[in-house]
Amino acid sequence: MTATLLSVVRLWETLIAPLIGALSDATSSRFGRRKLWMVAATPGVMAATATIYFARPDLPAWCLVLAMVVLCTGWTMINVPHGAWSLEISARADERARIFGMRQFIGYGAMILFSLAPAISEQVWPVAGVAPHMIFAGSLILVTLPVSLVFLARRVPERPATPSRLSLRQVWRIYVLPLRGADFAPVAALFAAMGVYTAVEAALYLFLVRAGLGLGDWGMTLMLLQFACGLVSIPPWLAVHRRLGTVPTLRLIALLQVAGAIGLAFLPHGRLAPFIALAVLRGLVNGTEFILIRALLGRLLDSHAARNADVPAASYYASFHFLLDVAAAVTTFLVLHALAFTGFDPRAALPPSLDQAGRIQWLAALALSLPPAAMLVLLGRMEPRPRLRTSTHANKAAEPAR
Repeated sequence: MTATLLSVVRLWETLIAPLIGALSDATSSRFGRRKLWMVAATPGVMAATATIYFARPDLPAWCLVLAMVVLCTGWTMINVPHGAWSLEISARADERARIFGMRQFIGYGAMILFSLAPAISEQVWPVAGVAPHMIFAGSLILVTLPVSLVFLARRVPERPATPSRLSLRQVWRIYVLPLRGADFAPVAALFAAMGVYTAVEAALYLFLVRAGLGLGDWGMTLMLLQFACGLVSIPPWLAVHRRLGTVPTLRLIALLQVAGAIGLAFLPHGRLAPFIALAVLRGLVNGTEFILIRALLGRLLDSHAARNADVPAASYYASFHFLLDVAAAVTTFLVLHALAFTGFDPRAALPPSLDQAGRIQWLAALALSLPPAAMLVLLGRMEPRPRLRTSTHANKAAEPAR
C-alpha cells in the first residue's frame, strides 16, 4: 500500500511539472515570473513538511496523503521556476554550467547531510526509533527553505521577458516539446539516457552491494562516498568544461562512466577495497553530466529566443525533465523485473548463491554501461561549438556557446 501511494504521488509530481512550467512562463507581475511561484509555494511546503516529518502516531491516513500531494506540488512549484531562472540568468554556456554546478554542489551537500541525519540522531537520541531521524530532516527543511528563498530573492535578479501565451494547445505542446523537431532530438535523447542511468543506479545499487558483491550493510556508506566524490569533482569538471567545451567534456564523462560500469562485472565477491576504489572513480564522474546537459538545453532556449519575443525557460526545463522522469519510471519497472529474472529474491532468508551474485553483477554492469554508451553515440554526432544567433534575453549579444 505504501509503495503504491508513493508511486501515485510521484506520478502526480511528474505530470504537473510541464503545466507549472507553462503557468510560470505566462505569469506577468512586478515580482517576476519565478520568484512569485516559489514564494507562493513555500507556505504549503512548510505546512506539509511539518505534517509529514512531525506526524503524530494517530494521524489519519487521508491527512498524510493530502500532505504528500501538497508537498510534491509545492516542491514542483519551486523547482521548475528555479530551474528556469537558472537557465535565464546567462546565455553563456560556461556561466550556465557554473550556475547549475552550484545547484548540484548544494544538492550533493544536502544529500550527504540528510543521509548523515540517522547517524547523528542515533547518537543524540539512542534507541528512539525513526522519529528523531524524521524530526532532524524536517527541521532542516523548515529552517533552510525560507532562508534560501529570501537570500535568492534579494541577491539574484530576474531577467525581464515577455510572458508566453497560455492555452490548452500550448500546454499540450509543452508535454511533447522534446519530440518536436530534429534540433530537439539529440538533447531529448540525452535527457532520456540520463533518466535511464539514474533509475538503474537507484534501483540496483543496494542490491548490487549486498547481494551481488556480498558486502552486507556497506551500501549506504558507499553511496555517501560517491556523493562526496561527486561534490568535490564539480569544480575540476567545470574547469575542464571551460577548456574543452560542453560536448567534448560530456564525451569524456560518458567514456569514463562506461569504463566504471564495465568494471563492476569484474569486482571480486566479498572484497571491499576494490569496490571502494571503483566507487570513488564512479563518484568522480557521476553528476556533472546533468550540469552540462542542462547547458545544452540552454542552446535550444537561446534558439527559440532568437526567433520569438518570449523566453519560455520554465516550459523547456519542465518538458525535458518530464521526459527524463518518464524514462526513469519505465527503466525502474524493467530493471526490477530483470533482477527477478536472475533468480534473486530480496525477501529470501538466505544470501544468493555465487552464480546469482554473478548474474546481479553482470546485470548492473550492462544496465549502467548502456546509457553512457548511447550518450557517446549521440554526442559523436553533435557539433562541439555551434555559434548562437542573437538572443533577446542575452542583451542581444551573439556569443559563441562552448
